[in-house]
Amino acid sequence: MQANPIFYKEIVPLDRNHHARLFLAPRTNYRYACATNSVFLAVAEFSRASHEYPIVFGDDGQTTFPLAILGLRDAENLFVTVEGKWNATYVPAYVRRYPFILSTQPNSDTLTVCIDRAYPNLNSEQEGLALFEEGRESTFLQESVDFLKDFQTQYALTLQFSTRLKDLGILESMQANVQLDTGLKLNMGGFFVVNRQRLINLSAEQIKELACDGTLELIYLHLNSLENFGRLIGFLPTRSTNNLANTPTAGSA
Repeated sequence: MQANPIFYKEIVPLDRNHHARLFLAPRTNYRYACATNSVFLAVAEFSRASHEYPIVFGDDGQTTFPLAILGLRDAENLFVTVEGKWNATYVPAYVRRYPFILSTQPNSDTLTVCIDRAYPNLNSEQEGLALFEEGRESTFLQESVDFLKDFQTQYALTLQFSTRLKDLGILESMQANVQLDTGLKLNMGGFFVVNRQRLINLSAEQIKELACDGTLELIYLHLNSLENFGRLIGFLPTRSTNNLANTPTAGSA
């Protein structure tokens, strides 16, 4: 059985009959995202996200994809405060789309609008915005579905971008090592970054193609974003005076 995507516990297809009286209360916190240290990031988000998050690449053996790094330890999101607030200006789309998701159902390739029925803000007490009104999708739900469709489109474009970088052979494994003043050592690996030298060694024609279609700009947004590992270190309870020397940079392995 395939595991649910992060955050999601009880994914069910939205149904205008079964969920006719379902409401979604306003999002007051992001505690549902506190136990993950990375989320998928679409290329359309690179420009804004690169100011606050390190952007790296993951690989599950079949697909390469960009990730916004949220923490330096497993199951830890440094951007979610104790109060559940998101401590950054930009919240990744993957986080904002929750509790909705487009998902395929058994014996079907068609994408269906689903929701995480376990999300605490869902209720039948008429608190918040209705999902259905008079048997039809509410304006709120229509806007949420439009967001999902756009996310799905960007997801496909992003995978094309990541596959291209992998095929060019410019990605390499990354290791982040941080030592706190307490002596605690944090080691983070399993991710990939663009190797600057491999990028420079591409042919003039390849560089031109990357520049003309906007890929080169995305690459440098990714590379510049790696400086944000220092920001994550600053979010840790105890900051090391020596840790910046251990911050990963493009080309480190």
